[in-house]
Amino acid sequence: MRKDRDFVFLFRCMCVVMIPRELQCRLNLITTTAGRIPTMGTVSFAPAYSVALDDMASRFPHIFASDRMTIAHFAVGLYPYSCTTSGSWNTSAEFAELYSQTNGGLLQHAAGQTVILCGVCPPVFPIVGDFAREDDLLVLSCGPSKLSPERHPTTANILPGTNRDYGEALVALMDFLFWKSVAIIWDVVSRSQELAGKMSGYMEGLLPALEERHGRIDHLVVKMDSTTETTPWAYVSALWRAGNFSRIIMCVTLHRPLRELMATAFDLGLLVNRTDYVFIFMFIYQVPGENPPEWNQGDAIDLVRSSNVTYKIYN
Repeated sequence: MRKDRDFVFLFRCMCVVMIPRELQCRLNLITTTAGRIPTMGTVSFAPAYSVALDDMASRFPHIFASDRMTIAHFAVGLYPYSCTTSGSWNTSAEFAELYSQTNGGLLQHAAGQTVILCGVCPPVFPIVGDFAREDDLLVLSCGPSKLSPERHPTTANILPGTNRDYGEALVALMDFLFWKSVAIIWDVVSRSQELAGKMSGYMEGLLPALEERHGRIDHLVVKMDSTTETTPWAYVSALWRAGNFSRIIMCVTLHRPLRELMATAFDLGLLVNRTDYVFIFMFIYQVPGENPPEWNQGDAIDLVRSSNVTYKIYN
């Protein structure tokens, strides 16, 4: 529920940007979503659009009332891998086809100002901006998508995010709880260049924030490779090094290795009898096959450990 409220807030901010003192023409609004990921896809964004627009209609009826506005909704990429680097081409093609149909129908014959609310994943974002540039349409987006003023002169990013946010969030949590050290287990996943880049992106956000707190927060980076090293020995080694440095352990890895890592932590006694170890994991978006992590998967790990493990995930 907290996530849904955050999305509604973001879309309200987008709508507020569109509000002039007096709007002399009709508003044509295109809302966009992409992907099946529960945390960021159509299933989350579409309801948030609806709630935000209903709220704005009650506050600013001269702009957002149903008889003052035309809405078209584009939901693209409703299949696995649609928001990854390799799969985003088909998603972009879907957007292009919908845009062409709409621009030839709804937009071409509707007077007024057209605005695109861009809730798509980063690989598709530049395509939306390209179409808007050619037709001189305003695009409003949010999140970590990088903007090029030369390429996307009609696009504005509301409440942009960066990799640095991960580090700031970790540091804020540590300051709040008076934690003085943290060990980061970094899974380099070397067999996948795309996934390795995502892991590196998280580290690029974590390390500068921690380095700025040098002297107040000590940190250690422990590298492992779940794709090439022998498991569970890779997990044992990483946990032994991390656990001997700090009782706060940040896991930068994927869902499957995380679960195996936590099972190994249980076997080593780090999750037994209310020990003081804290494991922090940030769910990594837009990774093929990566659903929000859950402990119970109906396999041998569950049968052996599920009754004894208390599993907390910090998003």
